[in-house]
Amino acid sequence: MENYEEKIAKQQTVVKELADEYKKTPSPELELKLNRETDLLRHLTNASAGDPKKRSHETAEVARTVALSRAIQQMPK
Repeated sequence: MENYEEKIAKQQTVVKELADEYKKTPSPELELKLNRETDLLRHLTNASAGDPKKRSHETAEVARTVALSRAIQQMPK
């Protein structure tokens, strides 16, 4: 299994190639693909940083806060 550094390096190459191609011939389809690949690169970069258990806990706390906020907003006044 590849480590994050290898995956990030490969994804950076993909994003760079797509960005270069988009500069030459912009199109909505290519822009969408570039956005997806850039999002994947961001995901890999974020996933490689820090402790997975801590990240998971922080994500759960954010989801809990959002759910509570929505529930409070929807309460009848």
